[in-house]
Amino acid sequence: MFGYFKRLSARPTGGENSSGVGLAIAKQIVELHGGLITLDTEYGKGSTFTVELPSVTENAQALHSKTINQTEEQVMEGIWRDIATTIIALQPDKRAEFLEAIMGNNLPTLARLAEHFATHDESIGMTMVALQAFAEGNNTGALDSIRAALNDAASATTAS
Repeated sequence: MFGYFKRLSARPTGGENSSGVGLAIAKQIVELHGGLITLDTEYGKGSTFTVELPSVTENAQALHSKTINQTEEQVMEGIWRDIATTIIALQPDKRAEFLEAIMGNNLPTLARLAEHFATHDESIGMTMVALQAFAEGNNTGALDSIRAALNDAASATTAS
């Protein structure tokens, strides 16, 4: 539920776009403040999210004794790794289509491929939603980062 690229429903209830990272980020923020976020769901009635945070004094002591070890850049590196891992795990013919689009900077094709997988394969859907958002936003910086993650993953595979 609180992982990256997880969605609460197949379609957001308000029809808005969803990248599936909101709850993961919320959990990180709450935990970085020494708190806890929980979920209570009653089917057909809805869900309640509860955030518990320590008092200011407790929080100050916790922050002094704990180093915040994950920067925004590190979070994004995790997202690039997830996208690369998902692409590598695809069937060879589909993987080849994605790699061709990524290596050729073909953002429209990449967006189309990602959209197809986002709607047809629930197990990787949210990862593909994120990839589709980067492609549709003409985010060539994201493509560079995904290429680097793909190279790292390929290097790790050949090294083992």
